[in-house]
Amino acid sequence: MGSPERVAELGDVCSNCAVVDVDSSPDARNQVLPAHEVAASLYQREQDFEGAGAERDRRFAFKNLSLEAIQAHASETEHNVFRDGSFGRPLSRKCHHWPLATPQQFFTTRNMLSGAVQSTVCTDRLSPTRMELAMGNTKPRTVILVHGAWTDGSCWSSVIAQLNGAAVETTAVQLPLSSLAEDVATVQRAMALEEGPLLLVGHSYGGVVITQAGDDPKIAGLVYVAAFAPDADQSAMSLAELLPPSPAASELERDGSGFFKLTRKGILEDFAQDLIIGQKEVMIATQGPISIHALGAPVSSTAWRGRSCWYVLAENDRTIWPALQERMSSHIGAETIRVPAGHVAMLSCPQKVAEVILLAPR
Repeated sequence: MGSPERVAELGDVCSNCAVVDVDSSPDARNQVLPAHEVAASLYQREQDFEGAGAERDRRFAFKNLSLEAIQAHASETEHNVFRDGSFGRPLSRKCHHWPLATPQQFFTTRNMLSGAVQSTVCTDRLSPTRMELAMGNTKPRTVILVHGAWTDGSCWSSVIAQLNGAAVETTAVQLPLSSLAEDVATVQRAMALEEGPLLLVGHSYGGVVITQAGDDPKIAGLVYVAAFAPDADQSAMSLAELLPPSPAASELERDGSGFFKLTRKGILEDFAQDLIIGQKEVMIATQGPISIHALGAPVSSTAWRGRSCWYVLAENDRTIWPALQERMSSHIGAETIRVPAGHVAMLSCPQKVAEVILLAPR
């Protein structure tokens, strides 16, 4: 097809879309662009995928496309997807390097890419999209959130708000932290009340719990958030001992019953260093002590075997060394998503953590 015909074809479809320029001057930013201008840009991208010269070209936000459709086209045409749903250069081919959009920023119709760019997008990739599952067009599958040591279920509050906004059902358990067996039983009771498939999300020591509890046909995948990811016969304690003690480990206090708490300094500087002072003070007052029978107990099951896994690696973690997180994530074959956060990434970067959960196939 010659260029005038192709541009006309693209223009016909673009005329049904709300297309917004996000790279223009402040006065013109977010104004709807003429269909012919967008069509010409798309045609140029089809003709020259390499895009030699400019570091990136103009970015366009297709407001009525599903996120997966945008990503599919961007990947095929060597463009990057940005948080606002636009795409442009430079390309990072791995999706977890893209600053992903929140589901509320997208409608789920597919009239643009399924009809206009058949040369680059296969329609079987678009039915249904993961984002549509998250937005409730298909019944969402429940996410079970499992906290770790020195926190409780409320640590997921900001993530829950993001997930609920996308019509995803969530359950945040409350672990007793008295033994691994009791913590696993708590999660399994929560699993029994839900229809599968389920997604288990564990933070810190919670990663040990979901590794043991998640060996169940209902579990479709696991997300580890700055978490221990043990193999058989490993515990949180044995994994931590693979490297020199972290700064937070030096701030542990043990009582006469074998329960550990963090000192005030440990929370302020090492456990939650990137939170605001008010959040830190609440965490100091409400931290849940954890028993040696939880930290030292090895797992006998490894739910990550044979299941899809994701790992949110906290690059500024002073509780579980990032190098150890890297090692564990690689060992279980997880897709690794790096966030510039301390140990409690679900509090300091709730949107990023929620994005991983929403975009994990459930």
